[in-house]
Amino acid sequence: MTPTDKGRTERDIGYVKGSCFEGRGLTTIEEARAWLVRWRRDVALVRVHGTTRRRPVDLFDEERAALRPLPADAYEVTSFSRHKVRKDCHVHVLSNYYSVPHSFVGTTVTVRTSEQRIDVHANGERVASHERLRGRGASRTDISHYPPTKRLATHEIHRRRVELVRAAGPRTIEYLGRLREGPWVFGDQVARLDRLVTTFGPEALERACARALHFGALDGAVRVESILERGLQDLPLEPLPVIANTPRRDFGRSLVEYDALLVVDRRAS
Repeated sequence: MTPTDKGRTERDIGYVKGSCFEGRGLTTIEEARAWLVRWRRDVALVRVHGTTRRRPVDLFDEERAALRPLPADAYEVTSFSRHKVRKDCHVHVLSNYYSVPHSFVGTTVTVRTSEQRIDVHANGERVASHERLRGRGASRTDISHYPPTKRLATHEIHRRRVELVRAAGPRTIEYLGRLREGPWVFGDQVARLDRLVTTFGPEALERACARALHFGALDGAVRVESILERGLQDLPLEPLPVIANTPRRDFGRSLVEYDALLVVDRRAS
């Protein structure tokens, strides 16, 4: 419809008001409805229309065959907008987030927003569809939209990390058990040991855990990391001194070992 069509369309309202109701003295809605039915049948549909030069009743009979029944579903009002796919595989639409296949990260897609659905289109095809969220800051995520390496659940990632760390050896398994009993967040400790396996290798981690256990250095994975960074895992483990009638103290060390530490420090500097 163009601006010039608007007046022509609304002209029918003025025609009904002036020709049907004006000066009729109708006092109730029932009288108005009854008069409207008669006026439509006897006046409006049988007059010669000023534009078509045809009677509306005759023209409607010709057009009747082309009419189709209304759809069963109510007409849904929609809007379209353009959005860039974020690095986390989501688009930000009306203050909420909806996932899109990872292959579209960095591209601009078309989003169709309706009362119930959010549909994402790219290259002429629908690539994602979500139930529309209400409120602000919520997310709808289809896990299949992530790259395969990002589809693991948190508990599965933790399980794999534990398996990798335990594979380093029995002393590492023992140290891992001590960490579970400690005050730390166990998942964070496992993640740290997992990085150490990747960086230094399982053999080095096993020797570092053995050293930490030997000296009772049970203050978290950070201690094992310190041993590996300083290369102390390769130093020999000498028996700890035991003083008669005195309980063994885990932090006791031989003086020979301090000499070895000084040698390592000089090499590092």
